[in-house]
Amino acid sequence: MLYKHTTQRLGILIPLLGILLISCEIKTDKSPETTTANADASKLPVDIIIALEEQLNQEEAVVGTMMPYREVSIVSELPQKITQVAFKEGSYVDQGAVLYRLYDADIRSRLKQVGAELELARLNKERMGNLLKTETVRPQENDEAVMRFQSLVAQQELLLVDLSKTVIRAPFSGKIGISKVHLGAYVSPGVELVMLQDQSRIKAGSKLISLFRKNIYH
Repeated sequence: MLYKHTTQRLGILIPLLGILLISCEIKTDKSPETTTANADASKLPVDIIIALEEQLNQEEAVVGTMMPYREVSIVSELPQKITQVAFKEGSYVDQGAVLYRLYDADIRSRLKQVGAELELARLNKERMGNLLKTETVRPQENDEAVMRFQSLVAQQELLLVDLSKTVIRAPFSGKIGISKVHLGAYVSPGVELVMLQDQSRIKAGSKLISLFRKNIYH
């Protein structure tokens, strides 16, 4: 009985010893190069970036021009010489304010002449009207007196309009620019004298270049 029991134990121990010997040989067979390579690989630097989602606001890229609400180029309607510049450059002027005065002596002289002729024509027209009632004059003579009177009235009105044009006023309230003419300068009709701008409100003229909205990750 003792022999059999010992034999069974040896049969179990021999395979266990073989497994241990094989494990030792595997560990011994590992080369130094493999061990060094593994060690170097474990030391490589690694960057870690966390991805986040972020919502961008809508953006617009525009190119525009700011413009005054109203802008006008002040010009003369008469070919005449400037006798007064009545504003301070860069200042604010009210609507109707005098900006320039032009030479008007010749117009006033013609007005006096026409005024005298007009008074004579008025008296002649009244006299002809009274004589026509008594049939002392022909109707044609009365008509000529009336036409003469009306013609002189029209001439006087035209001269008064020209006289009003010798005073150049601001068409609206605003900021006056830099005068391009000075005292004594002779101006022609349509030539710009100064700029007037109404800056009480501003207009914006623009052109849209790009419009975008997107998500980015970083």
